[in-house]
Amino acid sequence: MGSGEAMIELHYFPGNASMVPHIVLEELGVPFTLKLVDRTANAHKAADYLRMNPNGLIPVLVDGDLVLYETAAICLHLVDSHPGAGLAPALGTRERAHFYKWLVWMTRSPSCCAAGRADSHGRHAASPISGLTWNACWLGRRWAGCSPPRTWRRRMSDH
Repeated sequence: MGSGEAMIELHYFPGNASMVPHIVLEELGVPFTLKLVDRTANAHKAADYLRMNPNGLIPVLVDGDLVLYETAAICLHLVDSHPGAGLAPALGTRERAHFYKWLVWMTRSPSCCAAGRADSHGRHAASPISGLTWNACWLGRRWAGCSPPRTWRRRMSDH
């Protein structure tokens, strides 16, 4: 990362809609930091957080001077900002239309969040069939035209 590049930050809480952008960031392989927003302490309702997202919802992505919320918008920004990663089919194709369908389903369905289980530290477990690994496998099968997710091959415990 060059000296002029800003680090991407994902403001998250385990077991909620922030899981999908976390998967996308891992798949992109770009440097990022996770910033825990402790919902149990109402951190998402604190003044500093509400300046980033007036709705007080999680997640929020900070990418340089861009502050973005809404999970699908975050994911679309990330895949469109890194087209060389091949995480989304080409614009204007039928495959891209199906990509939108599955992305919106993934970001709006409670079942995608329920699949991950948090450990005693509030991080998602990373067994082969749970947490981010399970979701990355599912995501990789659904998004046509994408290479196998890198998260299949790596243990993830930060989310």
